[in-house]
Amino acid sequence: MVSGCFNSSSELSDHMAKKKSALAKLNKKDKLILYAGHELISEGKLPEMFREAPYTVLLLDGDKEVYKLFKNEKPVKRQGANMYKLSDNVCRFASGGIIDMGGSKVLISNICRAFLIGDKDYFELCRLYMKRIIRDLEKHGNNVDYIFSVIPPHLVCKRFSHMPNNDIHFQYMDHIARNCSFKAWYFSVFSKDKTYENYHCIYRKPVIIQD
Repeated sequence: MVSGCFNSSSELSDHMAKKKSALAKLNKKDKLILYAGHELISEGKLPEMFREAPYTVLLLDGDKEVYKLFKNEKPVKRQGANMYKLSDNVCRFASGGIIDMGGSKVLISNICRAFLIGDKDYFELCRLYMKRIIRDLEKHGNNVDYIFSVIPPHLVCKRFSHMPNNDIHFQYMDHIARNCSFKAWYFSVFSKDKTYENYHCIYRKPVIIQD
């Protein structure tokens, strides 16, 4: 299941209460991917909120401030991905790449808008993320089942937003879109739930993915 985007624990708590029946159907084999903002992660309440949950919660963000929070932490390997462990069942993606998720090949990208960052170190980090993504795609024949990212390719942005979204990191996503085959692409940067072809903007409506 994919859900989010949430910027605070109060937003997430309200959402979880409204989607209680859907979340109750998840079991220990399931993964809940949440698009998380800086405040939500820095509050430190996430492990407690999901303490009784049988499923795994995976946090995806492209936030420079969150990056700083984990800069000196050591990632652990979960499902073939580098992650920061917040609790036994709550982790945050530490970098992008292709992972196996329930038998599906999933490309993860935690690269965010370039113009919101203005940090040379973070720009370099995103460049390294992209190099790893390209390398992983080549290893898998440029073919995955799903893509989860913070931002979509620039080539579909106008279908979701009238704001200009043509900086270098959106163009990174263009490179992926033009060179990779995939069933569906999920992203979170725009505050709306909307679909165009096989691109899905996720905001508040949970999406259940089953193969």
